Amino acid sequence: MLAIGAEWAASNDVGYFVSDSRYQLETLDRGEIYVNAHGNTALDGLVHIHAKFETIAPKYLWLNDTCYRNPAAHETGIHGGHVAGSIIQLYSMMNCI
Repeated sequence: MLAIGAEWAASNDVGYFVSDSRYQLETLDRGEIYVNAHGNTALDGLVHIHAKFETIAPKYLWLNDTCYRNPAAHETGIHGGHVAGSIIQLYSMMNCI
């Protein structure tokens, strides 16, 4: 991950969580990919993340047309009202066009 990006997150004392992350990735072959990920607490109490990738790198253009989400529980790492970190597994959800 390049040192370009930001993440905003908020939670309240009843467990509602909102996240908005934007950052830039660089692949091993020097392709650059912009990531916009966002999510919130759903009615089931789990945090669901959706992501969109954007790139002009020819090898990765297929990423532009697909949306991604995490289909199961998401460990947000919220401790004492602070986000300590997270691991998100994303899966192809649908064609975004």
